[in-house]
Amino acid sequence: MSLRRTATLLFAATITQGAVAGALSAQDFEGVITIRTAVPTRDGAPSPEVEYMTRAGKLRLNVRSPMGTMGIIASPAEGKMYMLMDAQSMYMEQPLSLTPRAGAANAVTPEITRTGRKETIAGYECEHLLIAGDPGPTDVCVARGLGPYVPPAIGAAMPAWQRALAKDGAFPLKVSRHDGTVQLEVTKIEKRKLSPLLFTVPESYTRMDMPAGRRPPGARE
Repeated sequence: MSLRRTATLLFAATITQGAVAGALSAQDFEGVITIRTAVPTRDGAPSPEVEYMTRAGKLRLNVRSPMGTMGIIASPAEGKMYMLMDAQSMYMEQPLSLTPRAGAANAVTPEITRTGRKETIAGYECEHLLIAGDPGPTDVCVARGLGPYVPPAIGAAMPAWQRALAKDGAFPLKVSRHDGTVQLEVTKIEKRKLSPLLFTVPESYTRMDMPAGRRPPGARE
């Protein structure tokens, strides 16, 4: 697979600028959260498992795939986001805007109902919320104390209900459709100290320009 194709897939799997802003506003958890999703990628392949890492206000997502591990580092202090391609020892850089995308702030949040029903997932207690939708509600079991959530989006904008939960500091441990299909589930939560080196670009990596014809996520036309 070509380097350009690898870079294109990385951008297709990256998180949105608005989501990053919400998640980095208050990090109170340091460690690694492993997430499994059932949503296929744009080419129909199963979504890779994601390692969600936070430390000192920085965020890193590691995406495991047949192409190798790809990483995304968000550093609000620098105002930058880095996309790492470990197999090629290369990276791409773009500005990190903490301003929500146009229209995001005015999006209507659907009705959210607290059920009071609780469950323990990966050692953490979560409460089931029902998010109104068509053809039926989405069941989201949310936990506290893990910091706001940034979805490992597959080229998708962050829904209004996810922005609302992120602002409230709720982290979804399981998301199920109205028919019971599990779309997302946390499989492991490790609260531990992480090396600051995980949140910096290795000095041996070479910078690569963004693929031709692609705009940074969140860029205006």
